[in-house]
Amino acid sequence: MRRYVDIFLALFGLMMLSALSSAQVVIQTPKEGEISPFRNQAIIGQAPAFMPVTLEIDDVPVDSGKVMPNGVFEFLGVPTHEGPAKFTVTVRFYNGQLFKAERHMHIIGSPDSIDVAMPGGEIPGDGSTVLPISVMLLDRWHVRIPGGYFVTVTADSLEIQGEDADSAAPGFQARLIDGKIAFGLTSTRYVGPTSVLLSTNGISVRIPVAVRTPHIPFMMVASADATGKRADVTRPEQQLSHPEDFESGYSARGRLAGFARGTVFDDYLMTLSVDTERKIEDQIYRDLDPNSLYSMYGDNSIVTYEAQSTSPVFARVERDRSYLLYGDYNTLVTRNEFAGYNRSFTGGKLHAENGHYSVDLFGSVTNRKVVQEEIRAQGISGYYYLRQNNLVTGSEKVRIEVRDRFHSEIVISRKEKSRYSDYDVDYPQGTLYFKQPVPSLDPQNNPVYIVVSYEATTSSANNVVAGGAGEVTLFKNITVGGTAVVEQRSPKNYVLTGGNIRWQLENLGSLQGEGARSYGIGANGGAWKVEAEIAPEKLFRLSPYYRKVDETFTNATQSGSGRERGTTKYGASFEVEPITGTKVGGEYYEQHQALASVSTDVKSLSGSVEQAIGKTGDVAARIEDVTYAGLNPEAPSQDLNTHSTILSGTTRATVVDGLRGSAGFEQNLRKAEKQARPNSLTIGLEYQVSSAITLYGQQKFLEDQGRLTTVGVTTKVDDATSVYGRYELGGSIAGERNAATIGLKNMWRITKALTANILFEKTKDLSKNLVEARTPDHDAASLSLEYFPTFPLRATAKGEYFKAVTNVRRGIDVGASFALFDGLSLLGKGTYFIDDARQTSGSLKQSDMMLGLAYRPASVNWLNVIGKVQFKSHANSTVTPGVDYRATIASMHTYLEVIPALELGIKYAMKNSRDIYDDMSTTMMSHFLLLRPQYDLAPEWNVAGECRALYQHAAKNLKLGYSVETGFVFIKNTMLSMGYNFQAYRERDLVENVYAVAGPYVTVRLKLTEELFGLDELR
Repeated sequence: MRRYVDIFLALFGLMMLSALSSAQVVIQTPKEGEISPFRNQAIIGQAPAFMPVTLEIDDVPVDSGKVMPNGVFEFLGVPTHEGPAKFTVTVRFYNGQLFKAERHMHIIGSPDSIDVAMPGGEIPGDGSTVLPISVMLLDRWHVRIPGGYFVTVTADSLEIQGEDADSAAPGFQARLIDGKIAFGLTSTRYVGPTSVLLSTNGISVRIPVAVRTPHIPFMMVASADATGKRADVTRPEQQLSHPEDFESGYSARGRLAGFARGTVFDDYLMTLSVDTERKIEDQIYRDLDPNSLYSMYGDNSIVTYEAQSTSPVFARVERDRSYLLYGDYNTLVTRNEFAGYNRSFTGGKLHAENGHYSVDLFGSVTNRKVVQEEIRAQGISGYYYLRQNNLVTGSEKVRIEVRDRFHSEIVISRKEKSRYSDYDVDYPQGTLYFKQPVPSLDPQNNPVYIVVSYEATTSSANNVVAGGAGEVTLFKNITVGGTAVVEQRSPKNYVLTGGNIRWQLENLGSLQGEGARSYGIGANGGAWKVEAEIAPEKLFRLSPYYRKVDETFTNATQSGSGRERGTTKYGASFEVEPITGTKVGGEYYEQHQALASVSTDVKSLSGSVEQAIGKTGDVAARIEDVTYAGLNPEAPSQDLNTHSTILSGTTRATVVDGLRGSAGFEQNLRKAEKQARPNSLTIGLEYQVSSAITLYGQQKFLEDQGRLTTVGVTTKVDDATSVYGRYELGGSIAGERNAATIGLKNMWRITKALTANILFEKTKDLSKNLVEARTPDHDAASLSLEYFPTFPLRATAKGEYFKAVTNVRRGIDVGASFALFDGLSLLGKGTYFIDDARQTSGSLKQSDMMLGLAYRPASVNWLNVIGKVQFKSHANSTVTPGVDYRATIASMHTYLEVIPALELGIKYAMKNSRDIYDDMSTTMMSHFLLLRPQYDLAPEWNVAGECRALYQHAAKNLKLGYSVETGFVFIKNTMLSMGYNFQAYRERDLVENVYAVAGPYVTVRLKLTEELFGLDELR
């Protein structure tokens, strides 16, 4: 019996062994073909209990063990390489037989390429069309990455639609979700080639986007009215300030105003605006000043301008990047330095452009002159005073330039600024006031300039100004261009001509040259330069240059024109990186300037070496031999000759994560009575708050008591871009307008709701520098806060202090907007500024306080109220006689619909002012009230009346004016109105101008559309 049992057990064991061997080894995790982002994997499966088991990755043993009693084996946290991986599990039976199982999977690698899906690759420039963009990240095996990354998106001339995952970081941060990134691009009014840049994890791709002329259905709307009246004038004509408005007998006046826009001839977009009452005045680029009239309009609207023109007619026909227009325009001839011509006119302009050439032709008739001023920034927001106060409204172009402290011709950075969003301008006073302080030095001690170019009125007769510029690309790598401008002047015209050439050498570098010549009343002059950038296969970089500007060369629109006249500059710089992390460089330059009786010569030869220390720091050393011959800044009547040899060194290192320290010195090795640069010691700290924001502080000690202290904020965000969505209160306050009114554009985000900006500067004896930019002694401090929480409150505050040798300035700005409830919102702002003279007596004080409200509920349409109270003062005791002016102005407009057929309009304005001049004072207080009811007797027939009252306290004079009117639509879009004005007067201080006299009048009003002229077929 025992023998049969042994046989049975043997057979059973063989059967079990056979069953197990048929199952062999089973891998349950991971699944076959699985894709995983995790580098550490778990390999889990089943096999016979207690059997030895080994794990191989791509046939390389990595781990071993035994199967657990329950028949499960586990290899946990197995390090796995990126890309395709093969896991092999081998089980060794006691008889030596091997059984294996395999699994294949893919471990996601780092992003290696960006795949962008964009239908069509073009978008119409209509400001509304959204181009959908889909993005995938692929590793180097072209497998889609499911998540865990952000992609930074920046778009030129396009707006990105979507949720920004990190608004504090520069650009638009898009999160990778389920293997995709989706967002939209909305075009602006710009038409032409643009691009979208996507970057992540050290890789990037730029996708070209063509913005085409939009196809817009043709639309036209116009109105015409004519009024005839008979008047009797009883007052003597000599008692009237404007007798032409008060003439006896019959008279008539009319107006035609219209706007048309749409696609014509299939591919061309036409814009036409006509207004016979739009007279040519000293203002161009008419737009809405958010600070004038009412600072908020309560309708959450956004105003755009299709036809800015000072003349009665604006016309523009465009196709893609080419256009022909008559109206307000900027010449935009800015490709070159010497022959650049950047002015604003009302006249005609032709621009033609494609991928190979561009041509600009322009012409105008004007009596204006162009003025360009360079104002050294002072570390505060303002006020910055222009030399002239006869600015043409809207003509100014403001930019902030940072120039190299050793080479004044080199512009390190240039940022264009926008009126209202970046600065406010007072045209009568000729002042600029910025939203944020403008530092006098950048963090590398380079000087900062405010460059203002504007048109100024003159008393001369109208003259013709005409010119043109063009550029064409030859052989794909050579570009040539030319410029010619003529200004009619008496007794001799001004002429500016120029030419330029650029030669791009593939993998070798570039060569470019430019020349210009001016002709005018004075002596003729020329300017030219040649520059090269030699970098063969990026092995080294050599940059030679030569430039010469005659003292008699004149171009008022050239940036730095006054500073560069009479100069000859040449030199070369060299840089090579023999091994990774080590840079060796050198520079030689000579600068000669002879202007009138003053001449300055500088020669410099230097060599440097820079060594990176890991990823946390670097060290650099430099030796320079420099000679200076020219003006002595401490004794301007004396010439100075000095020769210095300067050894300098700097080191930077990361102290802790985010905090970086630096130190440097400059030591003269040669003794001289006056050193070209004094011995100095510099220490500094930088703290990176985020990827876009850095706080910095620097202290520089110069020999002989000189010093420089700076504290501030730097940002990678382009603060030239005006984005104001966060200011909007929704349905109550118009976001763009109020942003321009109270916004400060802070960049340092402390919390989600609070942003700040700080700046502190203290300079001493920097005006004595010989070979680098000179900075006047001053102290400047500024702190500004913006508080924008989620509930409907917006608040801003800014305080500034400035102290110089001649004066001390202090200024405070505050602003707040608050939505009380549906439709009712308040906005207040105020500025107080005081400038005390230190070397003389007296001070200048200015203040402007305003409180406004708007009630325009979305739920009802029978009541709308908008009002404003403003206090302004200006006191100047630094001049003789002193000036002291203050005024309080209040106004309110109300629209009330009592019943559907009855409308009532109410306007009230009050002005109380006091003007003190040379111990004589004038006080005036006036009230103005206007009521206008209108009742619709029928859809085609209405009656209306108007009553006006003006009361002046000083004269105790009450003036009343009243009129009645009835209107009837006798033909479609045509209304005939008849009325009688019983009493009238002219008042222009509180509300808009009113011209009227007593007597009957008849008015015909026409509404014109494309249908009337059969142009609706153009749709």
